[in-house]
Amino acid sequence: MPVNMKRMIAKELFSLIEEKGLDKLNVQMLATQCGISRQAFYYHFKDIGDVIDWSCQEAMTDLGKKAERCSDPAKALQLYLDMARSHRHLMNRFCESIHYRAFEHLICHYTSLFLGQTLEGRWPEHLNDKDRQEQFLDFYGPALFLHTLKVSQQPHFDTKKDAQSLAHLFLKLN
Repeated sequence: MPVNMKRMIAKELFSLIEEKGLDKLNVQMLATQCGISRQAFYYHFKDIGDVIDWSCQEAMTDLGKKAERCSDPAKALQLYLDMARSHRHLMNRFCESIHYRAFEHLICHYTSLFLGQTLEGRWPEHLNDKDRQEQFLDFYGPALFLHTLKVSQQPHFDTKKDAQSLAHLFLKLN
């Protein structure tokens, strides 16, 4: 039951963010929207940021499971790009927020984890060292997020072609 309640709270939060923006929300507004008490909210989450973090973790876990079934890293990257495009209005709201830096840090972290998972077992020879992989992810995770933020806003964008280019770049870096 708690996971279903958490999902309901997250769904209502993102609905409110799209409607009003993040900066105008508080726990009481969210609890009212959900039809629960503030105490019920605090039973599941410590604050609105915790809801966002939990939701991102859940989304990236689901995305990671789908990506694991992809034999080609380009297909996994396309899943990531498609997800970003489908949530571009919500991402815009986060970018407009005074909390953008926290959002950016959170998404860069999860993007780096996703990228590492996608490339696991496929690292180019010069990146077989764990320290180099970590450097790669520290650099390219945020770069992938910022690239995705930019291209997700374009009205017509070929995520398949971009994913193939990115996979080639990531796997052929020398």
